[in-house]
Formats: sequence, C-alpha cells, structure tokens
Amino acid sequence: APKKVISDQTFETDVTDAKSLIEPTHVDRNDEDPNDIPELTLFVFDPKTNFWQQAIESLNIEYKSEDWIPDEWKPLERDGPQLLTVVVEARDDCLKRQWGVKIGGTDVKLREVLRKIVNWVKKFVPVGDTTVQFDPVHAALPWAGFRFLLQVIVNELDLYDGLLEGLERVSWLISYTSIHERHFRDYYANISQQTSSGNQFTTSLVSLYKDILKLLYEAHKFYQKSVAARVALSITETGTWLTNAMKTVEDAKSCMEDHAQLLFRENIHDKLKKILDSLNDVQSRQKDDDRYTFLQSISGIQCSVHHKKNFTGVLQDTGNWLLEDPDFITWKESNSVLWLHGIPGSGKTKLTAILIDHLIKEDHRVAYFYCIRDTKEQERADPVEILRAILRQLVSLIPDELFDDDSVVKQCVKEREETKKKGEKPSAPDQDQCVKWILQLTTQYSTTIVIDALDECDNHTRHHLFKALTTIVKPQSPVRIFVSSRDDQDIVQHLDGRKNIRIDASKNTEDIRRFVQNEIKVAIDEKRLLRGNVKQELKELIIDKLQNGAQGMFLWVTLQIAALCDQRRINTANAVKQRLDTMPEPLSTLYAEIYEEIMQNFDFP
Repeated sequence: APKKVISDQTFETDVTDAKSLIEPTHVDRNDEDPNDIPELTLFVFDPKTNFWQQAIESLNIEYKSEDWIPDEWKPLERDGPQLLTVVVEARDDCLKRQWGVKIGGTDVKLREVLRKIVNWVKKFVPVGDTTVQFDPVHAALPWAGFRFLLQVIVNELDLYDGLLEGLERVSWLISYTSIHERHFRDYYANISQQTSSGNQFTTSLVSLYKDILKLLYEAHKFYQKSVAARVALSITETGTWLTNAMKTVEDAKSCMEDHAQLLFRENIHDKLKKILDSLNDVQSRQKDDDRYTFLQSISGIQCSVHHKKNFTGVLQDTGNWLLEDPDFITWKESNSVLWLHGIPGSGKTKLTAILIDHLIKEDHRVAYFYCIRDTKEQERADPVEILRAILRQLVSLIPDELFDDDSVVKQCVKEREETKKKGEKPSAPDQDQCVKWILQLTTQYSTTIVIDALDECDNHTRHHLFKALTTIVKPQSPVRIFVSSRDDQDIVQHLDGRKNIRIDASKNTEDIRRFVQNEIKVAIDEKRLLRGNVKQELKELIIDKLQNGAQGMFLWVTLQIAALCDQRRINTANAVKQRLDTMPEPLSTLYAEIYEEIMQNFDFP
C-alpha cells in the first residue's frame, strides 16, 4: 500500500528514562520573575479524586450523554501485563512484515513506532511492580481505547498508518501524565489542602485527559465508518482532524506543563523551607545543648525542683497576710533587703515558696535558693554554691537573641577557653567572680534574689555570703534581696536595721486553721486516724485543740497529728481525747518524746 503523508509535524518522544518524563518543561514568560513563588491560596484536596473520571464527566457534558463510551472499550483495561502483551505482539508482528510508514515526510519502520509504544507502556506498567505503577482505576478507560485502536490499526495498516503516529503519542502522554499525577499525589499525601498552583495544575491535567479521551473517541468514530467511507476519507480528512486533535492535545499538554512547573517551583520552595527549618531546628537544639552545658558548668543545683517541692501542698489563700503586709509591698518597689524570721516550724519555707511564686507571676526577674543542712546535699549549705546557683539563674534569664553577645557570657567562655589552653579542666566560678558577674547582670535589670533558710547555711562560712549580699545590694543597683531564717545570733547581727517581718500566731492564725482542718480531713479520708471512724464531735475537738496549741507552728501540728495517727498506741476515741489533754506544748518536749520512742523501739546491735 502507498505510504501517505499525514502531517508535517514531528513529535519528539524518544525519552529513554523516567527522569526525563518528570523534569519540568522550561516556560519562557517575559512578564514573570522566575524567582517568584505563587501566592499560596489554599483549596481542599481529596486524595480519592479520580482525574480521569473528571475528564469523562466533562465529556459527558460536551457530548450531552453518559453513553458515549464505545462498547468495544469494555471491559476497561485493568490488566497491565496483558496490555503490555498486546503491544509486544503487535511489534513482533510488524517485525516479521517489515512494514513502514511515512511520518513528517520521513520513512519510518513501523517496528520503530511500536518499539516506542512498548517503551511507554513498560514505563507505565513496569514488570514486577504492576500493583503500584499500573493504575486500573484512574487510567483504565484511555488504555482500553488505546488497546482497541492499536489492534485495529495493525490489522488494517493501509488505512490507519497515520493514526499510529497519534496512538504512539497518546501512549507516551498517558505514561508521562501518570508520573506527574503521582508526584502531585505524593506531594499532597500528608496534607489536607492544596495551593492555588496545585488547583491550576489539576484543572489543566483534567483538561489534557479530556482531550486525550476525545482524540481516542474521534479515532474510534472514524473506524466505525464503512470501509468505502474510510477509504475515501483516509487520505484527506484523516490528516486534517488528526492534526487538529493532536494540536489540541499538545496545547493542553503545554498548559499542564506550565502549571506543573509552577507547582514544581512551589514544591521545591516548600522542601527547601522544610530543609532550612530542619537545619534551624538542629542548630537550635545544638545551641540549646551548648547553653545547657554552659549553665551546668556554673552550677548544677536544681533550684526549680526544690521550689516545686516546697510549693507543693500550699493551700489556697495561705500566706496572703505576708503578700499584703505594708513592709512587703514597700520592699517590692525598692532596692533593699527584707528579712522574714520566726521560730522553728512556723512555715518560713512555705511562705518563701509562696512569695517566689507570687513574684514570678508578676513577671519579676527572680533568682532563688533553698538552703538545707543535709549530708546528702552539702552543696546546699555552701555560700559559694549558693552564689553560683544565683548566678546561673540570672544567666539563664538572658534572652536567647542576646545570650551569645552578653558580656558576662563572653567573659565566662573566654576564661574557660584560656583554662583549656593550659591543659587544665575549667572550674566553676569562685565567690569573687560570682559577685562580679551578678553585679554586671543586675546593672540594667530590676532583679530579686530570694534565699530561704539562711540559718541552714554553714554557720562557719556563711559570713562570706553576708559579705557578698552586702556588696550586691547597693542603693544605686536595681536589686532587692529577700531572706528567711531563724533568729540565729550572727544572722540577727548582720540583718539588724533591715526591714523585717516576724512570723507569730497573730499573723498566721488563718493559715494554721486551714492547715489543721485540711490535715485532719486527709488523715480521716486515708483512714490513718482511728481507721477513719471519727465522729464529727471528736473531729471538731481535735481541730480546736490543735489550732489553740499550735502557737503559729505548722511543724508542731504535723508532729501532733502523726502521734494521733499512731494506731499502735491510739486506737480508740478515748485514747485520742487523752492524748489531746496531755499533748506536749513546746517543740523541745515533743522532740524529746519522739527521741525517747525511737530509742525504745530501735533494736541496737
């Protein structure tokens, strides 16, 4: 049969790998800045969306019918390997016949055209991975039309050799667009919204799918004509409508690629942003680690843990009398020292915790320390360790953006580096360094330093702490200091003349009342007191006796309740009443009683 020239247009489709299928096509637009990223207007994207189905529905409207799909295309092509088999068989058949066609004025062996078709189908249906790559739902219809027309063309090549060129292009386009679609779906797999460029891409993709289906359908209608009609039209009409149809498809492809490039740029921008954010996170974490290591090199004492422990169990409104005291209110607005003192067990530490919490909630710049004399935590009674802990907290309050440039930080780092250069291990700052750096850190910011239980500090060395605090709190410096302690002689001497608030029964009566009522309720609820069998009359008697006997001492109340809950000795209401009538009043007597009981019950070797 004579070879017919169908079109002067040549379609370059010799793509050798999948990478070339997904690279964005360059778009030359003089009116666009290539660095511009489209504005991110969000649209809801449903991952179940079937773009081929949308194209079919669009053709339903254009053809004003839902029955335009040819019966010969049914059942739809849902078997990837079978489709590949059909194409390979057609290629092998042409190899035997040595058929050729003329495309764009050039003689082309038919087997070359079919070789390309095999290539595109293989890319869509890779051997061994059909369940992932072959999409029987989304692309079943165009492949069904393709398969039917391929068989028709091979069987009647003399009439349809021109269509083979378009069919080869269609096979490439279906493979090509499937990769674009898959990347689009991967991009939006973990998010529920797409941007305006994503919306434009899907619109142009559906339009391209529609034009592909329309080309296949129009080719099918051409086949349905009588043989005589096909012969009459094959030379002229076929070339015209096929050229126009292919031009429409190519225009739709270019439009899709334009939007794919915008989406690609947006995707890259988003990925770069995520990478930069990730790098920033890593750098931030490293910076946090470096900051933590630096702060720990100053002091490792966990002051916030001690505060949380001491504030635990504070009842509502407890300590209001202190926060409303005129001397406390005046001190809050001044640069001076306030001393809270009282007898043992009067609740000084709880009041200090309440005060710290109050200042923090008011956004005061606070550094604090809870002293304790304990062989397991000897550092909490060491004046230098106390100063280091105060310094570390003040350094930690430096804003992140100013931390590296802070003069104190720079000095600390410099001294540590110089020590390392000497081959020595850097040590924590000494007392003089602590005082110097605390003064620098408190020069520009109003600062409150709180030290609880000053009497628990080593009485042989705490004079060093007095000296340091005297240096830190000066009339010209915006620093105020709060300390709590017992009335130890050396402390009284050093704080003589400073503003002070003494705890006594006249000030904390309401606190004692709330505490007694709560502790008795808890003891009954937990069945520690008479196994929970306490009548209201007895409960009120216990509360009354404890409130009157407390004399402002929480510790006295705690020890008396512990004695009442000793079920080995007190297991009846009468025993409780007897105990209430004979309770030792001074703490010293109560301590002696406890000591005697320990001696009697302890089994010495």
